Formats: sequence, structure tokens, C-alpha cells
Amino acid sequence: MDDATATPAVLKQRILRRIDECGLEGVDFLICMFFSALTSYRRSTLCDPFPPFHTRGDTKDWNTVDNLLRTLPDVKKLAQLLNNEGNEDVGSISLEHLRIVDWLLDKNIRLKIVKSEEISHRLGFNSSASQSSTHHHYPSLAFEILHETADSPFHQLRDVHGFQNAFHGSQFENFWSILNKGLQVRFSKETSIFGDGIYLSDDPLVAHNFVQSNKVWENSALGGRLGCVCGCEVLSHPDVRKGRRGNTNGIMVDHQLPESYIVVQRNHHLLVKYLLVYSEPKVIKYANSSSTMRRLMSSSMVVFLYILLLILIACVKSPTIKKWWKTSSLEMGVCIGYIHLLTSFCL
Repeated sequence: MDDATATPAVLKQRILRRIDECGLEGVDFLICMFFSALTSYRRSTLCDPFPPFHTRGDTKDWNTVDNLLRTLPDVKKLAQLLNNEGNEDVGSISLEHLRIVDWLLDKNIRLKIVKSEEISHRLGFNSSASQSSTHHHYPSLAFEILHETADSPFHQLRDVHGFQNAFHGSQFENFWSILNKGLQVRFSKETSIFGDGIYLSDDPLVAHNFVQSNKVWENSALGGRLGCVCGCEVLSHPDVRKGRRGNTNGIMVDHQLPESYIVVQRNHHLLVKYLLVYSEPKVIKYANSSSTMRRLMSSSMVVFLYILLLILIACVKSPTIKKWWKTSSLEMGVCIGYIHLLTSFCL
């Protein structure tokens, strides 16, 4: 909601209500998705929707929005500040910060965190650590997307054709657009090897191969980099193509497609239902004193040898040094001659 007249108290209550609905992880994840799109070189395409109160005509105020997110406290601290009964600390959060968070959370889409056991049951994941391959690709976190529109074309067709689960991996910066606009055929045309369409797989491990993690919001508690896979419901429709594998559930078999591949050629033939999140922890490297000293000594030695080389080159090319060396060589030759003579006389 773009409510320019909302007071800080109203914004505070709305934000707290959304935090209560989505949980701290859900709010954190929403901010991460938007921030990743915002900082992408393709932001003009991916940042859809964009805060209307930071848009003037066709011009979007990228820098202001970027600065607001970078200076926003982490979600846990934000909730603590907003929950302060006396409101003493709420003043440290500007009205602009409140408005951007309110806008991010006030959508027709809700995120609900799903427990590991439940996501395993719904999508067929095996969370057993003994199966190392599956466990390695098991999500760190999972969200269900709660869509408010139950009368969409997809839902109407699902009642007729039924559906099956499928997965789609992509670059993390794409997921703000995917969450709000769904998967779109028009974005996949440049990478369509087997014809136009949205490419999915009924095997989550195959989809995970296409995951590309991105750095996310610096104050996120979810990790330093995040990757994501969509868990989708795909209509068992004749227009949907599938590689030969197992039960096709009414979907047309395309022998040119690799096994487990599914190609959806119409946007309303699938629904993004789950977001499976893969987190890479933040890594902060502190150099210890010994390693630092070794690097400094190594660098100093290189500089010393380089300077010594320059001095030697200068000496070789200098006329004065050449004259001195010639004179010294003659004197040294005479001295050596005397030494040989004395040695012979003594013997």
C-alpha cells in the first residue's frame, strides 16, 4: 500500500502485524530478494514492482532506495525497536525506512515458513543426512507462498487437469520478480535449447544445478549468499512437454527432452508454490599476526631485491663506475702479480 498520509504509529502497527504473519525469517528473505534485484545490473527489469513513492514519471530513485536498505537495522532489531512500548527508540527509524519496509511487506502475497519434515512430505525431499547427495542439496529454509487469488486461470484448470510438482532453479536476483510476477515464458526465450517455454524438472537435484547464489542484504541473518529453487505446481496438461521418465500424468512426452525435464509454454499452466532457500554462511576472515608478518616480510624482500637490481643496472651503465672498475681491475691485477712473485720466491 502506498499510503503517503500514514503516520509512523500506523506504519509501525502494520509492519509488526506482517512480521507476526511472516516471521523474522520471512521478512528478512523478502528484503534480501528485493535488495538482490536492486543491486543487479539488470535492476530495471528485475525490480518490478518498485516503490512508487520513489518514482518520478519513468525515473526511479535507485540510490535513495539502496541507501535506505543499507541503513536499515536487521529484522530482529527492527522488531525490537517497533515493539518498544514507550516508543523511545522508534524515532531512530526514519519515516522513510518505515515506508519502505511497509511497502515491501504489504503485498497480496504472503510467505509462510515450512518445517523440514513438512516440505519433505509435500515435495518428496529426503532430509536424511545419510544420503549425502540429497542432503547436500537439501534447503536451509523453505517458504510456502500464500496466494490470495484462488480463482486464477491456473486454479480453474487445476481442478480439471490436476497437477504435479516440479522445480526451477535460477539466479537469486531473479526471485523478487518471480515472487511477484511468477515465472514468465518471455524471460526464458534467450536460453531455450529445446524450444520456448519455462524449464523445470521433477527432480529437485536437477533444478539445483541451475541455482546461482548472490550476495544479499548486508544485515541479513540468513547468510552471506543465498540461492533459491522454486517448488511449482504444474498442470497435467497436453500442452506441457516432459522428457521420458516415470509416470507422465497426462503430460505429453517429448523424446527430445532430457529425462526429468518439463517445459511449460504458457504462464498460467504453472504456479510458484514454494521457495527453497540455500544459504551460504557469512565468512569473516581475520588475519593472524604470524601470517601477516610472513606476508610483510615476503613483500619487503621482493622490494629489496627489486631495488638491488636497479642499483646493479645503474652501476653497469654508469661511465664513472666503468672507469673505476677498470682502474680497480688493473690495480688488483698488479697486486695479484706481486703475490705470485713473492710466493714463488718463498718456495
